[in-house]
Amino acid sequence: MKLDVNLFESVDPRVLQSRVFMALENASRWGHVDKEWLSVLKRDVKQYRFWHVVNGIDDNRDMMDKSAESIFDQEELQSIFDFVVTTAVYGSNVPNKMVVAPGFFRGHSILHEKISVNPKSVFYESVTPEFAKRLNNGRFWEELPELIPNINGGRGYGALEDVLVQYPSDLDPNFAETGLGLFERNGGAKGGFSLTTTGRSLSVRAMENYRIFIEEIDTRLEELGIPRERFAPLVSAYMGALGSTDRDGIPVFSDWRERGKSTLIQKYSE
Repeated sequence: MKLDVNLFESVDPRVLQSRVFMALENASRWGHVDKEWLSVLKRDVKQYRFWHVVNGIDDNRDMMDKSAESIFDQEELQSIFDFVVTTAVYGSNVPNKMVVAPGFFRGHSILHEKISVNPKSVFYESVTPEFAKRLNNGRFWEELPELIPNINGGRGYGALEDVLVQYPSDLDPNFAETGLGLFERNGGAKGGFSLTTTGRSLSVRAMENYRIFIEEIDTRLEELGIPRERFAPLVSAYMGALGSTDRDGIPVFSDWRERGKSTLIQKYSE
């Protein structure tokens, strides 16, 4: 079933939440619907845990051989999808931020993993190319601060590698202002993240695509209304990678000296 992608940035999240509660209440009237399953879904909706809502809807199909389409009509599924995507993308609008962690910090990444590239999800067919691109842009900025080996098992490296190698053409400088907001919300402005470090590293191909993307943004900073100092942590991370070596002591970039002379590096070395 194909649904519309609606991002209600200015709508009170409690309005979207109430629509889902109504859909769940309607479903409770069906004799074939497991009441315990509905109770868990209601709890997750109440706490804005959108990732568990997606799991609950999709896992119900596998565990009970009952698809979401046999429980909810299209309007009700649309209400659930609206709640999921809006809460994931605009998690900061949720009344109590504490109840949505870690989804609050990885909304774009979670929807990419659970819906965009998951053909088994009831919402898979609803992901438009435009929304898939939005998710890739969002997860690039969300995951940057996670490039620390001892943070969540270095999960951020796998996510960034995927974005930069599989979807580099999706990355849009026009999203940079919004992206920096995600980056700063997740602690990126404090620094501490590294493109390559002992034990964990992005591939050279991923780092090259990273360079291309940040150079493109840098040439448009004034147009985008982004102060250089705000963007500097992303360049600093690339500068740090230039002098790095692998476990055998071999430079990651064989041409690191020439790269160090680039306009981008010289500008941020001043």
